[in-house]
Amino acid sequence: MDRTPFVRGRMVEKIVYVFTTANKNTMFLIKFKDSPVVEVVPGIEANRRIPQMVIEFYMDHLSLPPPESRKGNPRKRKASEDG
Repeated sequence: MDRTPFVRGRMVEKIVYVFTTANKNTMFLIKFKDSPVVEVVPGIEANRRIPQMVIEFYMDHLSLPPPESRKGNPRKRKASEDG
């Protein structure tokens, strides 16, 4: 069985990229401090081992249109709800 970089005790430098496979599995490309190679790590493993780094990666790379440009914004209140 191939052991993940986390099991081998390696330290994460940064998450480089995230993608979804054809069978809907999330995978991360992760750069480890002791290696010049970027490795593919299953999302479930990254979420469990480095949750804060995963959250920060998504926060840095997620972009949404401004609220006023989204159609059917469920958070938008009607004027009749203000009173």
